[in-house]
Amino acid sequence: MSDKVETASICDRGDIVSFQDRYDLPDLIRCSIAGCNTAHKKGFNVLLKNGSSARIGHICGKHLLGDDVFMRMQRDLEAKEQTALRKKYISSPSFDPAGAEALLASWEERVRLIRQVLGHLKTISYSAYSELQTACQKLDGRITYEDQDGRTHSHTVQGRRFLADESWDVYFGNARSNVRRINELLAKPDLDDKQLAEITQKASQAIRYLTVAAEVLDDFRAFCTIPNLSGLAKWVGGLSKIEEADGFLEIRVRRAGVWAVPHFATAVDRTLIAKLSPA
Repeated sequence: MSDKVETASICDRGDIVSFQDRYDLPDLIRCSIAGCNTAHKKGFNVLLKNGSSARIGHICGKHLLGDDVFMRMQRDLEAKEQTALRKKYISSPSFDPAGAEALLASWEERVRLIRQVLGHLKTISYSAYSELQTACQKLDGRITYEDQDGRTHSHTVQGRRFLADESWDVYFGNARSNVRRINELLAKPDLDDKQLAEITQKASQAIRYLTVAAEVLDDFRAFCTIPNLSGLAKWVGGLSKIEEADGFLEIRVRRAGVWAVPHFATAVDRTLIAKLSPA
């Protein structure tokens, strides 16, 4: 519509009912306001009282309508554009929050195991755990210890992001809540503008939260290795034996029995994140 010459003429501000869409053309054109001789590139296609369409430049239109009416019609158009974008978002073939929620189970298992490891570390010695957390936050994971002969050794903790900042767990919980809320809303027969806005907002937030969580969950694989845990054992003095069995690292802990820490071979399935994004 915007690249054709319109036959309808606008004689008075009262002729215009609403803005239909906007345009930004490469060449100068004239608008439909009677007597207007100012060419423009940017403007709006408008609906007239007689049911026909016309176009106005963004500057001439403001002069004709006045600031208040012009801004109101522009806000109404922006609201329609946002609604259209949100409908397009949730109708995208790649947008599959139900599939995303199904994939959360595999992530939740790894989150559970990280929480378990944190609990194990605190059980051995909470003061040692606090020292380890400080090292991961401020010292690039470097810890030092002395052997029986008084010689000083050091170990750099691998896969330490889950120790340096435990807010990733909050992010994951928020993402899970967001995904479930999206699916609750999509189960409704009709969605109003407010609900559409909530869906797209929560999807965007969930993507950010899950991106952070994925980086931590994948980084955790480096923590669950024999070299890394052996270095920690020497430092904390509480781990007496580490061996691999059936995909798990069995860790014998003085006064705390045996832990089974998974030896992860694969990264988390990030197609979960893609299922919350439009194509």
